[in-house]
Amino acid sequence: MASTSLPEHEKSANILRCWTALEVLAPQSYRMPEKHLIASLEKKILPWEGGGERSRPKQRLYYEVILGTINLEKAITSLLDVYADMRVERPAIKGNGLLASVIVDNSGIIVGENPVSVSSFYKRFLCT
Repeated sequence: MASTSLPEHEKSANILRCWTALEVLAPQSYRMPEKHLIASLEKKILPWEGGGERSRPKQRLYYEVILGTINLEKAITSLLDVYADMRVERPAIKGNGLLASVIVDNSGIIVGENPVSVSSFYKRFLCT
């Protein structure tokens, strides 16, 4: 019997395609956090400008700046208009999905090795 082993680069590409498909089919959702955990952007200055907020003792303060969200129920309904879901028990998806965000410190400077996050669900949703 002949070996049907794939080259290593194709294996890696297949793993990434599978991971993306899983995220598209089961996107992460969130519900609004408690009001005191959300910094207001309605003021004339950003939360980290003009001295900003203070962190708790012996801790650092970071902000996750949300660059976009999507109503998951509406998005899934739109996707199902194009791609039929034949499962008997469809997952109940409620809430919003995070499309993209960036992490900044208490001075508004982008931090970390991977400070920007873009959802694969969003990328796939745009391609339909």
